[in-house]
Amino acid sequence: MPLARLRSHPVALAAALTLLALAGLALAAPLIESALGLDAGAVSLFERFAAPSPAHPLGTDELGRDVLARLLEGGRVSLFVGVTAALTAALLGTAVGLPAGYFGGRLDALLMRLTDGVIALLFRSADRAGGGVAGEARARRHRCRRPRPRPH
Repeated sequence: MPLARLRSHPVALAAALTLLALAGLALAAPLIESALGLDAGAVSLFERFAAPSPAHPLGTDELGRDVLARLLEGGRVSLFVGVTAALTAALLGTAVGLPAGYFGGRLDALLMRLTDGVIALLFRSADRAGGGVAGEARARRHRCRRPRPRPH
């Protein structure tokens, strides 16, 4: 059923296939690097900012490292972080939700208020972290306002 639904939406199917291809490339990074003779950490100052070539399909960066190899390694790290975060959230959610659902009542209310508090703290810290950007834009917007004429 879900596959038939996905096939009926060509854009969603293209996106799913693209994500699968990128995940496959990231997981196969060691094989691809060894097949192409690439090393993500190898520094070669003589090959700084090299243009794409057969030796370096996407060129090199400021330290002469192969960009393709670094992209593949970065993809592996990103997949690991994403999967770890999702599994951790699932485990913690299950650990809190099971007793709350099974026992209910006051324990449920307590655990839900605890969860609400943790979520509020996370949003508060994210708000503080982004406050420099948003705060500066807000201050700039207030400085640019024309003063309103006061009625006499």
